[in-house]
Parts: sequence; C-alpha cells; structure tokens
Amino acid sequence: LGSISYQRWNNISGTSVSNLTSNVNYPNNPSQTGTLTLMELPQNWGNNFGARINGWICPPTTGNYTFWIASDAA
Repeated sequence: LGSISYQRWNNISGTSVSNLTSNVNYPNNPSQTGTLTLMELPQNWGNNFGARINGWICPPTTGNYTFWIASDAA
C-alpha cells in the first residue's frame, strides 16, 4: 500500500515552474488538497493552476520499475 496526496494552487499563469514557486501562496497555502488513488491528476482539470503530487510507493515485489512524467507545460 502507499499514500498519494496532491496540492493545487489556482490562478497560476504562465508555463514555468517558477510561476508556481514564486506565488505568494506557494507552498503553504494551496487552493485545494486531497488524496489520489492513482499517481495522476484527472484529465481536463482546467487551466491556470499549479499542482504538486507526492507520496510513497510500496511495490509488492522487488525488481526494476519505470517512472515517467507527462505534462502539457513545465
């Protein structure tokens, strides 16, 4: 088992990570927080926001695993 949480900051314009990290509300005052059952955000979640996903992954067996990230911006 693992635990996956997310934080979302609304009204973040631009496509650079620094647009999020320079916002006065980042990192301590997200617009929304919650937990996920998959390590991915819902599709068509809107525009002009920044998000952070973090958690622990506890694979059931040893071996090699591949992780990847997909985004429509930075």
